[in-house]
Amino acid sequence: MHHLCLRLSAISFCFLAAAAHAQDGAVHEHGASHIDAVLDGSTLQVALHGPGHNFVGFEHAAQTSEEKQQRLAAQAKLKAADTLFVLPAQAACTLANVSLAAATENAGDHEAHNDGHAESEHAHPEHPHGDHAHNDWRADYTFQCGNPKALKQIDVQVFTAFPQTEQIRFQLLAPAAQSGGTLDAASTIMTVPQP
Repeated sequence: MHHLCLRLSAISFCFLAAAAHAQDGAVHEHGASHIDAVLDGSTLQVALHGPGHNFVGFEHAAQTSEEKQQRLAAQAKLKAADTLFVLPAQAACTLANVSLAAATENAGDHEAHNDGHAESEHAHPEHPHGDHAHNDWRADYTFQCGNPKALKQIDVQVFTAFPQTEQIRFQLLAPAAQSGGTLDAASTIMTVPQP
């Protein structure tokens, strides 16, 4: 029964997190990313999402060979979950699955995240004025942990791999409780609530 309640809580948490991001108008803020994490039994699920700018330095479709190489390099870094999320060795966690996705917001959808600023205030320096394609990336990770009770923290090293990421807002749901906060390059630890 306890596992059923936790799973239902995890599902509710994920829906609430998705609703919060949707309510934010899928806030598109360069330098800011989000992590949603759930520890359910021996399974740790982590979702990392943010503007493409945070991962590759631009948001338009990769056009030049250099941009295509940057995109491939970013995808490789995102797939290297053990360098992005350092888990305690005692927890015996192994990566079971990684999935990557990128969604482009077309110029016609620009209004969806317009925060009331004049167009010139909202322009982004990495693409010409009037080109408002926004590329949001998402990476989902599933870890299986042999000793989940030893998973007391997650050291988030996204800032090292992607220096254009300045802060990460996180939500973490564990069997004991849920927590949340903001990480930056000087504060990279998500503490897993313990019973």
